[in-house]
Amino acid sequence: MTLIACLGKDIKKVFRFLKTSLYLGLAIFIINIILRNDGDTVLLTFPFEIPIYGTIKITLETIIFSFIMVFQLILVILIFSLINIFINPDDLMKVFMKLKIPYTISLILILSTRFFPLLLDDMEKIKDVARSRGLELDKGNWFIKIKNKILLILPLLTNSLERSIQVAEALESRAFRISKKRTFFKKIKVNYIGYFTLILNCIFILTMFYLIIFQGVGKYNPFPQYHHPYFNIFDFYILLYIISLNIIFILLLLSERKAN
Repeated sequence: MTLIACLGKDIKKVFRFLKTSLYLGLAIFIINIILRNDGDTVLLTFPFEIPIYGTIKITLETIIFSFIMVFQLILVILIFSLINIFINPDDLMKVFMKLKIPYTISLILILSTRFFPLLLDDMEKIKDVARSRGLELDKGNWFIKIKNKILLILPLLTNSLERSIQVAEALESRAFRISKKRTFFKKIKVNYIGYFTLILNCIFILTMFYLIIFQGVGKYNPFPQYHHPYFNIFDFYILLYIISLNIIFILLLLSERKAN
C-alpha cells in the first residue's frame, strides 16, 4: 500500500503521517531509554540518583527495545493512515455491513481510523491560527521550537473533546440504535475479484496467527543481554510467502481498476 501511495498522488499525505509519527516516536524513545534500566550491557551511568527511582543508566538492550517499540508504533500509524487515504469511510462501513459485522462495532472502527487524520488536520489549522496571531513556530533553536509546539497541545485536545461531543450529539439526534435494520443510499457490489481477495486475506491472517502463536515467529526479546537475531530457512519461506501474497494483492488491485 505504501508503494502504491508513493507512486500515486498521495505521497505528500504519506510523508505527513510519517513526520508526525516520527515526532511521537522520538519522544517515546527518549522517555523509554531514560526510565527503563533493564539490560546487562550498560553504556552510560549518570553520577546522581533520583529519589525512589535510583540511578539512571542507559543500556544497549533498552535502546534496541526502544527502536522496536518506535518501529511498531510508526507501522500501526502508517497502516491506519493508508486505510484513510485509499478507502472512503462510507465504503468501509458498507464492507463491514456486507461481512455481517454489527453496525455498532463497525462505527467504532470507522471513528477510530478517522481519528488520527482529523487530528493532523486540526493541528494544521491551529498552526495557521497561531501564525496569524504572530507566533513564530519555525524560528529559533530546537528547544524554542518544541516549546512553541507544546503550546498547541491544549487547543488540540480541547478541539478533540468538542468533536467527540459533536459526534455523540449527532448520533443521538439521528436516533442511533433505534432501528436494527440499516439502509444505504448506495449499496456496494462485490465481484469475484473482491471475494478472491477476501479469501486470500483470511488465509494470510490465519496463517500468521498460527505462526506467531504456535511457532513463535516474530518474537524477539533483547533482554537480559543483547543477542543478534538469527534467520533460518523457515523464516526465508515465510518472507517469500508474504512477498508473494503482496504481489498477488497488487495484481488484483490493478485488475479491479481496469475492470472499473
